[in-house]
Amino acid sequence: MEESCNESFYNNSCMETDYTYKTVLDYVFLSVGSVGLFLILLALYPVYSMIRKDPIAPVSLINLLISDLIQLCCLIVMVKTNGDISALSFNIHLCAKMVSISFMVVISMERYLCVAWPIWYRFNQNIKNYIIISLMAWLLSVFYFSVYFFTFIYGYAILVSCYFLFPFPLLTFFLYKTIKVLYASPGVNRAEKLRIISILSLVLIMYLVIFLPTVISIWYYKYDETFSYIANILFFSSPLADLVLYIFMRKDIFDRYLLSFCCCRMYEEEMSSTVENVDISRRFSEDAERGITE
Repeated sequence: MEESCNESFYNNSCMETDYTYKTVLDYVFLSVGSVGLFLILLALYPVYSMIRKDPIAPVSLINLLISDLIQLCCLIVMVKTNGDISALSFNIHLCAKMVSISFMVVISMERYLCVAWPIWYRFNQNIKNYIIISLMAWLLSVFYFSVYFFTFIYGYAILVSCYFLFPFPLLTFFLYKTIKVLYASPGVNRAEKLRIISILSLVLIMYLVIFLPTVISIWYYKYDETFSYIANILFFSSPLADLVLYIFMRKDIFDRYLLSFCCCRMYEEEMSSTVENVDISRRFSEDAERGITE
């Protein structure tokens, strides 16, 4: 009974379409799975280098990449098979998705604590606490998924949407408070401020673009099928977005490319404002000379 319910949910989300839409979705999901697996495998070596330098720093990122790897493998199996295997792959994929969104919240919380409570964060930053937090995130996601799985018939829409909605106030709070603290902290250099705010902003934007449309499609699926197709593509493509977050979290990449780009933009703006000020001062001097001559 539960398997048939899981299959019906999968059909409602992306498989109860005409043949054209189903074919397009299959090709999109296979492309996402193949490209995502290749990029994650490429990212493993830099992560290994980060672990050798500092075993504590990339713990949340490692858990996020593991959940993405599970999602991509299940996505390929889900598309290439059918029946019970496809339904099981979808359930594992959904559980890994819950783990992924949990670690997005953990990453934002880490940045907030690092800025707002630096002394407390430094003294409590050890591998034991990170392991406890990681286990709590995995167990919470698995427990919630188990509740969702065994109460599938009665209210899956409420359970899934509630889990995908709970990060929104947390991510917004962490971003707002971090920006407020950073602007009041003259000791933090401008590059580090830009990097921290960029990471938190990216996490919130990823949530709004990827997970919020899924919540809307769960509640209003029968009213707009086109929106549901788009929401499903975004939902299953979230591991690719996590790789963008990984780039922002790499300090060397951020300093080398993104920060230099931002500095060039700021330099151009400063130069344009300087030219405008020179033009204004020249006009004032010319007007003053004319007044004296008259």
